[in-house]
Amino acid sequence: MSLDQSILLQRRIQFLAVTGILVTGLLVAIATAVPIYRHAHELVASSLQASARSQAQSAGQFLSRTTEIALQIASRSAVRDKLEEYNNWQISLPDLVLYSAPRIRDALDQTGNIAGLIRFDRDNYPVLELGLPIPVTHLQPPGLASTQPLIAGPVMIGDVLRLLVVVPILSREGLRVGTDLLAFDITPLEQLLSTTTHQDDNTRQLLFNRFGGTLTRIGQAGQPSQVLGARSPERELLMEAAGGTVGMERLTRDDGSAEVAVFSPIDALPGWGFALVKPARAFDVPVLTRLISPLLTIVLLVLAGILPSRGTLVGLYSASV
Repeated sequence: MSLDQSILLQRRIQFLAVTGILVTGLLVAIATAVPIYRHAHELVASSLQASARSQAQSAGQFLSRTTEIALQIASRSAVRDKLEEYNNWQISLPDLVLYSAPRIRDALDQTGNIAGLIRFDRDNYPVLELGLPIPVTHLQPPGLASTQPLIAGPVMIGDVLRLLVVVPILSREGLRVGTDLLAFDITPLEQLLSTTTHQDDNTRQLLFNRFGGTLTRIGQAGQPSQVLGARSPERELLMEAAGGTVGMERLTRDDGSAEVAVFSPIDALPGWGFALVKPARAFDVPVLTRLISPLLTIVLLVLAGILPSRGTLVGLYSASV
């Protein structure tokens, strides 16, 4: 065999050996990375979904508590009886206000986060207003005529977003004698969600109320809460959540940035939904990080296989010469 043929054969053997090692390494990397990626993706997704469910539960507890407080105020028997007397023309409006105002104001002061109240009679005419003015126009049907408690908003009252809680005032016989409309400050909700979450500042917390279709970004890290527009890409997902759907979706914003949204219903209040939205990179990085160690190990093993084989082939070539 001539020297040129020997060199060519050596190169072919070396090429096939290196190619075989690289192909084997690639197949091992794929076989290793795919299940690890899926497992890591499931772990990160499960963690985010659990966080969303936990936050939704906390929000539901706050919202339920506002309804309970409103019902307690509406059910004060002495004040309620005076309203019924007014409905029956037994006392005048000034007498009703004189009797009811201090007692209801005392109840409002005890709660600490009610900005205002309007009490309506049986015909939905306001008979008593305390605190900040409340825009009744924000209420959608059935509104004041509702026979069940409902929560509207949040809406802007006094430069601050507040929840509107409507509760019927029922007589001893269970008949509706009036309605209370209360404006609750959502600062306690902001504080509650900020203390129970471990999300970074880039994570947004969204609250959706199907009654009125209000989508709100809950304030955190010193930022105030904000009502989002009708074209927000998260709205459709939150509507699904308000209908009882749990899920996770990737969103693409107008500027091309990608986000991951995890949404969940608020079980305590049908018609309400909650979502955690974070940049896609914040979701992908923990997943990809789990691949670094096994893939690096495979690369080192491939290199360890290539270098000795290359050295062996060089030695054979030298011996043949």
